[in-house]
This record gives sequence, C-alpha cells and structure tokens, in this order.
Amino acid sequence: EQSEDDTDIAPNVRLGILFTPQEQTRLGLTWTSEVDYQFDIDASGTLPGTGTPWMLPVSASVGAPQQAMFSVVQVLNDKWSLLGNMGWQDWSSFSETAITVGRVEVSSKLELQDTWHGAVGTQYQLAPATRLNFGIAYDTSMYEDQNYTSLTMPSGAAWRFGTGVQHQLSEQASFGVAFEYALSEDAKVPSPAVLSGNYNSPQMYFVSLNYSYRF
Repeated sequence: EQSEDDTDIAPNVRLGILFTPQEQTRLGLTWTSEVDYQFDIDASGTLPGTGTPWMLPVSASVGAPQQAMFSVVQVLNDKWSLLGNMGWQDWSSFSETAITVGRVEVSSKLELQDTWHGAVGTQYQLAPATRLNFGIAYDTSMYEDQNYTSLTMPSGAAWRFGTGVQHQLSEQASFGVAFEYALSEDAKVPSPAVLSGNYNSPQMYFVSLNYSYRF
C-alpha cells in the first residue's frame, strides 16, 4: 500500500453587495469565482518480485465552480424575521475531467448541469439573547441523468429541513446548536462495475455546534 500527497494554492475572488432599501429590509448579492487546484506528483515504487524501482509522473486538476447567491431578510417585528435566498452553481463546466499518467491522458466525462438552490426560513427572538431558527431548502441535481452518477459524489436533488438555536453569551461571544435532515434523490453508480450500485432514497442527518468570538 502506498500513498502520495501534494499541496496547491489557488486564487479565489468573492464579491458582495448589501442594499438596505428600508430599515426592515436587507438585500444581498454575492459572487464567488471558480477555483482550480492542480496536483502533480511523482509516483514511485518497486516492481514485485524483482524489486526494480520505478517512478511515474501523475497530474490532475480539481476544481470548485463559480457561484452566485441572492439573499433577502425582512424584519416583521421585534420577534419575527423572514429570510430567503436563491443560488446558482456552474457545475456544467466540470463535465470533463482528466488525469495525466506519464504521457497518457485518461479522461472521464460526466453529464453535469448547473444547479439551483432555493431556501426560505424564519427567525424568532425567544429572548433578548436567544434566537430560534427554522428553514427549508431545495437543491437541484448536478447530474443530467441520475442513472449515471459518480462514485465519489452519488448525489441528486435534495430537500433539507433545519432548525437551531443561537445564544448570545456576551457582546463578543455567542454559542449555537443546529440540526438538519436531508432527503436526497435516488442515484445509480454504473462504473466501475465492481463497485456499481444504487443509492435509494438516501437520508442524512447533521448536528452542528458553533462558537464565535468577536475581538
């Protein structure tokens, strides 16, 4: 068994604008640029039996798509606020992936499409220092056909339901806990054949704790 590692630093740009047409309404728009990571290693080892050493250069690129998000917050009164957002991710630009081993390039094509995200939620000020959060979100699938998904990411369209509580410990510190339930679309992985299979109505549960301190 052998492992290789490499690191890369890639530039990323995030731009945002916040507009407050009135005291109770906030509108926000953010854009995040695509990120491309390039990994290059010189894989090495020894041939079984003879013990002859070998070395082979391997390179691959891994990326994250550009994305945009529009958000709105509407304060109804001193207790209730409504929230909503809509987002887009440019996954269609990552349909073609390639790995170069020596002088041979091995390419893989996935039928990917852009994804859309929508969410609505509400906040309730239970006490001056305690806020409750509730929300529902829906994300479309990055795959054009759920019968051809990748083993590394067998995902699909998903509904997510979340709730949580945030408590202000002091002017600088806050603590929170959140729970999320996600129900995803069926997904089928056709290759490699030895690992092919189906993911039927996958369900996921997330519990998170957070602590923040502002200096």
